[in-house]
This record gives sequence, structure tokens and C-alpha cells, in this order.
Amino acid sequence: MSTINKIEILESGVVQVRINKKAKPGHEEDRDCWGSHRMAMEPGADIDRGQDIVNEHFAVMGVQDIPNEEWAKVKAYASLAHTDEVIAAWAAHVEAQSLV
Repeated sequence: MSTINKIEILESGVVQVRINKKAKPGHEEDRDCWGSHRMAMEPGADIDRGQDIVNEHFAVMGVQDIPNEEWAKVKAYASLAHTDEVIAAWAAHVEAQSLV
């Protein structure tokens, strides 16, 4: 199984995740199936959908899924980081950027 290696919460509330990829059987020789994969989720993002997106991408690559018990770590951090206040501040920031 692929595993969560690092979770960071940025000052903005963005949650960054580093995943250790593990190749599926038959893909062990493919260098793209090993190493790390990174992703970030902004405040208010659908955290469950983030897991789905990564697993869909990994399936095409020949990389093992991130299991729910691993993704639960990301959900726990995101629930701490993505408070109502942080989500509102992020939305205001995004709106201000779109006016520029």
C-alpha cells in the first residue's frame, strides 16, 4: 500500500501531503511507481475527494492505492486546519485575487 509520509499545514491553511508510492505487482521496474507524490488541498476542499483523485491517478500509473486508514491521518489534520475562520479567510483571499 502507498502510505502518507508527511503532512504540513501552511499559514494559509493549505494542507500539503507527501505520499510514499508503492508499485503494484508487475510495475516494480517502473521508476514512476516509486518515490514520493505530493498534493495540496486548500481550505474548504473536499478531503475525501482528494483521496479519490490520487487513487484514480495511481491506478493509471500502476501504483497501489492509499488506504482509508492512511488517509484518515490527512482528514484529521485537515479538520484541525480548515476551521470556518480559515475557510472564510481563504475565500476572501481568492476573491481578492480574482479582482486583480
